[in-house]
Amino acid sequence: MLDPLTLWAVLTVVATLLAVGLLFVWWVTPTEPALAHWAGALGFLILGILGGIFRHELPYFIAVALANSCFLVGYSQLWAGLRRFDRQPVSPLLTWAAPLAWILVVHIPPFDADPVARVVLISVAIPILILASLEQLWRGGLRSSKARLGLFIALSIAFVMNFLRIPLLNEQVQSDRIEIFNNPSMAWFGLTGMALTIFICFTVVLMARERAEQQYRQAADRDELTGLLNRRGFMQQAVAVTAAGGPLAVMFLDLDHFKQINDRFGHAAGDSVLVLFAQVLRDNVRDGDVIGRVGGEEFVVLLPGADDAAARAAAERVQRGLKQAAISLHMGADNAPLECTASIGLAIASLPAAVSAPAMESRLRILIERADGVLYRAKKDGRNRIEVVRVDGAAAG
Repeated sequence: MLDPLTLWAVLTVVATLLAVGLLFVWWVTPTEPALAHWAGALGFLILGILGGIFRHELPYFIAVALANSCFLVGYSQLWAGLRRFDRQPVSPLLTWAAPLAWILVVHIPPFDADPVARVVLISVAIPILILASLEQLWRGGLRSSKARLGLFIALSIAFVMNFLRIPLLNEQVQSDRIEIFNNPSMAWFGLTGMALTIFICFTVVLMARERAEQQYRQAADRDELTGLLNRRGFMQQAVAVTAAGGPLAVMFLDLDHFKQINDRFGHAAGDSVLVLFAQVLRDNVRDGDVIGRVGGEEFVVLLPGADDAAARAAAERVQRGLKQAAISLHMGADNAPLECTASIGLAIASLPAAVSAPAMESRLRILIERADGVLYRAKKDGRNRIEVVRVDGAAAG
């Protein structure tokens, strides 16, 4: 039969190696501070286990008060790591409230003299902390990440395991002494804990890896200055949005006299105008429209489902929005408000459903070229104008 102390010693060694591994992953991924919290969580759980193994050799305060508070700190740090991973603030007060409360409570009756009461208390406190982590995982969305779903399942098992300690009190408390680390009948608890610890460490590392891959993909598809889609990202999203065909409009936009802004006020001022115009576009088109920056001062917007009137109304909103927003930019020695306008070309069509993504991309490129063509006409005829071309679906196919 497996010696219980040997089992818990192995669990301690495994957890220590995993904690070191998490610290290494954090070292090579310093932008993910959640990993430090999770490594810290393992470290405190290790201290709790060591306190339990040597509880008969240690003073009451260390073996009962501090060791069990380490378990609570560990689960609190797990929750704190999930908060940091989801880019949400972490309150130090909430993180340390449970362990500090434990240290105080175990010195008052009946917990100071009754190990059964202490087992019940810790078996309720830990699931409450696990429940906070489950709630954080749920709010962050389980469908977005298989690793996140796996962590949710593992923590759900840990939640049930800790509650099971209450109906199994007779296996843990003998002669008024807690014997969970010495009783062979509780070996399943340690084995399950070891398996969950390994699995949880793998899932949190996978979550960090998924986040890094997502950031790399976004960097490849986004314009660094404005945060809008670049040409590649725009085409990918536009193809996905228009796969079913139907009416749509392509709006091609160009800032008027942008070169003069750069020449007079410098490229930093020009960048400010580009960022401002990107925000104007976000504020004046619909949530389902696709916006991209495809050149220096050239932008494109796909308006799925838009007819002639809706497309022109959107273009007019953008022009008004730019005129109003530009007033907030003061440039030059006299700090005068900037006058900034945009010329817009609209290509409107009704496309059939595409049999393939390349086919739809080819149609969209034709519409963008037609919109660019009428944009050139708008700039030639005086700028700050909207020109429209209607494209037959067959011509775009």
